[in-house]
Parts: sequence; C-alpha cells; structure tokens
Amino acid sequence: MNTTLTTAQAAAVGGLFGAFAVFGVILYILLIIAGWRILRKAGEPGWKIIIPIYGLYTLYKIVNMRAWFWITFLLNCVLAVLTIAAQNDINAYNAGTLSASQSPLLIATVIFVFISAIFDFIVTIIYSYRLSKAFGHGIGFTIGLFFLPFIFQFVIAFSKDKYNKKAIAKD
Repeated sequence: MNTTLTTAQAAAVGGLFGAFAVFGVILYILLIIAGWRILRKAGEPGWKIIIPIYGLYTLYKIVNMRAWFWITFLLNCVLAVLTIAAQNDINAYNAGTLSASQSPLLIATVIFVFISAIFDFIVTIIYSYRLSKAFGHGIGFTIGLFFLPFIFQFVIAFSKDKYNKKAIAKD
C-alpha cells in the first residue's frame, strides 16, 4: 500500500492546516477582545488577558475562584510532568513493544488524565455559572458559556450587562 501523497494532495493538506491555523488565530484574537472587555467591566485592567496564565487567573479572580484556578493549574502541571516522564513508555506502547500493565507510570498517567479531565470539566461548569451570575444571567446563559464560550463571552463583553461581585460573593 502506497502512503505517499501527491503534490496536489500535499498542497490540499497544507492549505487545510493553514486555514485551521488562520481560524485559530482569529478565534484567539476574538477571545482576547472579549476577555479584555469583560475584565474592564469587572474593574480590572484589560491588558491582563494578553498574558496567558495571568489572564486566566484574573478571569477566575473576578468570579471569586482563585483557589480553583491554582488547583486546576497544579493538576495540569502534574499531568504534564507525568506525560513527559512516561513518554518512553507511551512510545513503546504505541510501537507494540510494551503492554499497559507492564508500566505503572503509564497506568498512573492514564488514570491522572481521567481525573484531571473530570476535574477540569467540573471547574469549567462552576466557572461558567459564576461568570454568568456575575453579569446577571441564569442557567441558560451558563450552558451557553460552557458549550460556546467564544459567542457568550462576546455577549457579556458587548452587552450593557453590569458586573456584580455581590451576586457571586455568597457562593
């Protein structure tokens, strides 16, 4: 079976990757614009959103979730370290020279991936709820923020909604 690409196929794949890259950059810029305006509405300097980890921390801060941010951040750092440490075992497993049961590090990494994913899922739901509530919205808006954050963050950013820290203070 021949798996080499023709020039036309390679150009099509390259064009597809290029289109996805452009779409990703545009989406990232739009999220920065929305985040900037959300932070300004909450009384924080908008420029903070440009700095990746600090911007996310500031978003968590305005919804009173600083501790959740640090727990999530540390869990994901541990996951990254585990994945790097298990990379040789992952390569051996993919090559078929190692079974999963032969590598406790690989088993720990897989288990930690699931734990981290579930935790991130729960934290994202709570964050979406608290952001929605902080700007005077309800459960329907929370669902929108969870599934389509780039659209619903723009709604918060460009609407006349006011930030109300007291709405989330009692949670």
